Amino acid sequence: MRTRIPTPWTFSLLTLSLLALMRPAFADETEDRRELTAPDSSVSVGVGSINRDNGRLGQYLGLHERGSYGLIDILSVKRDDATGTWLRLDVRNLGLTSRDVRIDHYRQGDWGYFLQWNEIPRASQYTINTRLAGIGTGTQVVSGEPAMRDVRLDTLRQAVLLGFDKHFGNGYDAQLRMKSEDKSGSRLFGRSSGDFLAEPIDSTISQIEATLGYVGKSFQWSAGYNGTRYDNHVTALFATGGAGASFSPIALPPGNHGHQFHISGAYAFTSSTRAHAKLSWGRFTQDDAFIAVPTANPNLTGKTQLDGRIDTRLFAAGLSSRLMPTLSVNANIRIEDRDDKTPAVRYGAAPAAGSTFDGLYEPRSIGTRFAKLEGTYRLPAGLSLVAALEQDDKERFVPPGPVVTVAAREKSEETTWKLEVRRAMSESLNGTIAWHKSERDGSPLLTSTGFISGLPTSNLVAPFHVADRERDKRKLTLDWTPTEVLSFQFVGEDSDDQYSGRPMGLREGSSRTVSIDASLALAEAWQVTAWASRSTTSGMQVTQTCNTTAANVCTGVGQVWTATLGNVGNAAGVSLRGQFKSGLELGADVQRTKDHADFDIQATYPTGVTPPPTSNYSVSRLKLFGRTAISKQMSVRAEVTHERWSTDDWTWANWAFADGTRVLQSPRQAITFLGVAVQYRF
Repeated sequence: MRTRIPTPWTFSLLTLSLLALMRPAFADETEDRRELTAPDSSVSVGVGSINRDNGRLGQYLGLHERGSYGLIDILSVKRDDATGTWLRLDVRNLGLTSRDVRIDHYRQGDWGYFLQWNEIPRASQYTINTRLAGIGTGTQVVSGEPAMRDVRLDTLRQAVLLGFDKHFGNGYDAQLRMKSEDKSGSRLFGRSSGDFLAEPIDSTISQIEATLGYVGKSFQWSAGYNGTRYDNHVTALFATGGAGASFSPIALPPGNHGHQFHISGAYAFTSSTRAHAKLSWGRFTQDDAFIAVPTANPNLTGKTQLDGRIDTRLFAAGLSSRLMPTLSVNANIRIEDRDDKTPAVRYGAAPAAGSTFDGLYEPRSIGTRFAKLEGTYRLPAGLSLVAALEQDDKERFVPPGPVVTVAAREKSEETTWKLEVRRAMSESLNGTIAWHKSERDGSPLLTSTGFISGLPTSNLVAPFHVADRERDKRKLTLDWTPTEVLSFQFVGEDSDDQYSGRPMGLREGSSRTVSIDASLALAEAWQVTAWASRSTTSGMQVTQTCNTTAANVCTGVGQVWTATLGNVGNAAGVSLRGQFKSGLELGADVQRTKDHADFDIQATYPTGVTPPPTSNYSVSRLKLFGRTAISKQMSVRAEVTHERWSTDDWTWANWAFADGTRVLQSPRQAITFLGVAVQYRF
């Protein structure tokens, strides 16, 4: 039997809603005070059951396999009244692979330390039908198993966190955090020949953070250090057999490490004027050795490692002030430089005649200059007018001489105007209307010439993150409370984008979102909440086919075609919470979500080729739960969750790797979870 951990009153995340029911919802002030000074400890023991394997409901909980699970939670809280020292043990999801254990020992306002262990599983929603041998290792054989078999590629994160806190008095304090996280498992992988492979995962991420701070009446500051390190214990994947046997070994993500120092401060000049600033410096390096390559693919660089290095610098500052009772102003600036000092060594093939590609590593240095000025003016009748101007400029390093195969832009400049009108219309109705407009342009898009043919292979496309763009965005919010027991919240937002500067690539995009929430108190101890939302997004792009190629480069262009990609998401839910006079607490949740994706491609299709169909994804969930007291110290709680999931996603449905491997998922799943637990408080 497996087990699992919540807080004093949860069934992992499946019963997160019960946290609100850990104690009577309407405890009196005396009871609240007692729980603050002498909170209860508790032990919760029970059993839960999942009726079938699934890749959705329990994907991150460790509840993805059919069977029974132990439900065990422990909370122990002790206080030494003589010294004011607390000792707390909090165990959640004990026995599951989503377990969390934390020990805290502290004296409020003086010192404290904690030690925490947690695990985060991820069960893949896909079943792999394959003959690949060696899954989970760095040596694999395509079609190495005698027959096809079903496998699941799962991952598990296991982390240890240690922390210390110390208050020195007179406003000074210090903090230290150290974390080590191991990740293991496998995930989908492959190579260009079409062979299926499984990336082995065995890595460690180490982090350390130290800060020293001071808080005074008018002045506050903090200074600190952040360090990170990533170590991949499997640096290469050796794969034999299959159509791509010559593509072995394959390098896996290399290790890296980074160091960053920062200092920040804030000063209150008066009760209505305050300033803040931050400085940071960082260095991030990647110096793992290159993997050994076969003689047929010699290393022509003469280097044994990348010597990757990026230096960062940041300065940010802001000033806020109420210049007069009706006018407030905020100003902020942010200057950030990312200097890529990785050596520009030739890793690719030598340039071909007529091509601007030279095979050199291209440094990705970028500088950002951001400024914002915002003012709020309070008008009569509860109105407030908010206006803001933002300027976001970026400058990218473009190497002198030839430009590589993607269109580049040295400078981009984006200006955004914001205008909002806010009004407290009455004690029961408040609202905001906002309009944002931004324009982005910059220096000319630099051109490049492709291999061999001399055709402008990328000159017709403006990458969307640097392309000229005009964006209009509008937003409306309303908060209405017609009675003491009934309230509504409404949010509507839409935006439109227009791209220009090149005839190909993304041309336009749009987004629409509408949501409404309502809450109704039926009686003193009963409440109903409901919500619904709808969002639509779409984008239209233009591209061009290639009729003939040479050395993997287009030498003769074909038809121009467009693709309009869209997504519509609908979601709704109703929740009921309540308590009878007998003390029985009940709750119910009903939720429904559905996503619909369109792939409207307007082109002349070759014989036998059909346009991609639409794709739908839906989830329906019903949750019922309750809690009743057996005695003052003991109570029983139960939960039933039923979820139906369906999709007609065609991404993998008709796809097979060159070695015959298939990636499959059940188009429909119906899962039921049932759990019962007894809690004892002491």
